[in-house]
Amino acid sequence: MTDQIQKRLCYWNAWELLEAYANKTVSPVDVMKDILRQIAEHNPTYNCVCHLEDEQVLLQKAEESAKRYETGTQKGKLDGIPITIKDLMYVRGMPTKSGSMLPITPPDHEFQTPSVCRVLEENAIIVGKVTTSDYGWKAITECKRTGITRNPYDANRITGGSSGGSACAVALGFGPLSLGTDAGGSVRIPAGFCGVSAIKPTIGIIPHAPASVFGTLSTVGAFARDARDVGILMDVVAKQSDEDWFSVYPGRRDTLMPDPYSSLSQDHNVAGLHVAVSLNLGGYVRYVHPEIIDAIKNAAKIFEQLGCIVTYVDETGDLDLSEFEIYKTYKALWLGAAAQIVHGKMETYKMSETEIANTVDPGMYHIAKLGEKYAATDVLAGEHTRSKLGIKMNKFSKKYDLILCPNCTIPPFEVKHEVPENVAEIATGPGKKGWDEAEDLQRFWCWTPFSYLFNMTRQPGATVPCGLFKQGTPIGMQVVGAMFREDLVMKACNAFQKVTKHHLVTPLPNGP
Repeated sequence: MTDQIQKRLCYWNAWELLEAYANKTVSPVDVMKDILRQIAEHNPTYNCVCHLEDEQVLLQKAEESAKRYETGTQKGKLDGIPITIKDLMYVRGMPTKSGSMLPITPPDHEFQTPSVCRVLEENAIIVGKVTTSDYGWKAITECKRTGITRNPYDANRITGGSSGGSACAVALGFGPLSLGTDAGGSVRIPAGFCGVSAIKPTIGIIPHAPASVFGTLSTVGAFARDARDVGILMDVVAKQSDEDWFSVYPGRRDTLMPDPYSSLSQDHNVAGLHVAVSLNLGGYVRYVHPEIIDAIKNAAKIFEQLGCIVTYVDETGDLDLSEFEIYKTYKALWLGAAAQIVHGKMETYKMSETEIANTVDPGMYHIAKLGEKYAATDVLAGEHTRSKLGIKMNKFSKKYDLILCPNCTIPPFEVKHEVPENVAEIATGPGKKGWDEAEDLQRFWCWTPFSYLFNMTRQPGATVPCGLFKQGTPIGMQVVGAMFREDLVMKACNAFQKVTKHHLVTPLPNGP
């Protein structure tokens, strides 16, 4: 176990807590009390918990867990481990607000998200629900329902989104684990901005239900403070479910071996892996902040020292994506999904056009109206582009085991904005098919090209911290593998964190 001197219990990792619980040196009750204290002190400022379970209920569950450990009858891989859940996912006994001013799904709903079922089966304790944007439509975490979620390193800056509540909660010590969703970077962007570790797995690895309107762009993802904990959570939630038709296939890793993801934390040997380093996705990305470029290059040197064969593929042409209409395709799919959300809610709640326009996020309503202009042929053409792009990446993965690239193009900017002040200078999009300057300079997809590409290809992508900006906020790097190769992605992240300390930084005192 790591040196715990001066380290608040709320900052302990899940793997550390599990060891301490088993050794009877730490009680789940003391951990829960410290987390509740941390939430009371800091949630009013950073605003990431939008529903907190009753304190007495949480303490009772912690006490029940403590008794099991005392008697040697602990049960489950997460017994007594606190976890938070993004408020787009369903937890029985808790309301689901979805970041929206539309009617709240009451606590007595019957359906429960499959990954939520899995963590409860392993005796995790759900502390509460964490914030999102209105139905997760944008890459910042703010909405009329719950307000602004602020970066734990600088409360005047964004967390990213839409799973910013998850990333912020983990960073602040509101629980070592969290579950979020990702259809265009919603797990990886806030993980990078908040300095935590996370993974967006291949579509279907973690079952996603109810089915997302963003279709196969979207999946559930796992957050933690280090890659080892991400693996522990993946062992639990990466299970087949009949509620998600993409999760049913033969040869699932979880059916072939026990603890397939957490076991990788014990194997740090990445020597011989072919790692493709990309700083601009073969020229697709227009701008990357210089401090990000330096951090990725430094990370690449570490992988070289670990024995990887590193190639800068932007220079070789291996990652040339110019033949694909990526920008146009992603916009068409995203705007079409927004239109589906708005029309679906109008039908569900029997609302008029005026009523829905006055209720949902104005930006989401605006892009939904743009999405109405697309025909079915546009969406089908977009899916065809995705298939060709996926084939390209399948072949690329025969030569390279992993891609190492930036998590985002820029540092987190000031809250109350969807794009940075210098957006015209940094936007990816000008000159590409589908670019609309008046519209796109207002929207997140002009500064998030490193994330949405891998939603389009369905590949697993993990984010781990690799440095700090001069402004004091974290820099995240992304590690991407071929579809269904979460094992290599997680192995690389664990190896990197074995020899670096970026993941040990915390935004508030008394962290690691």
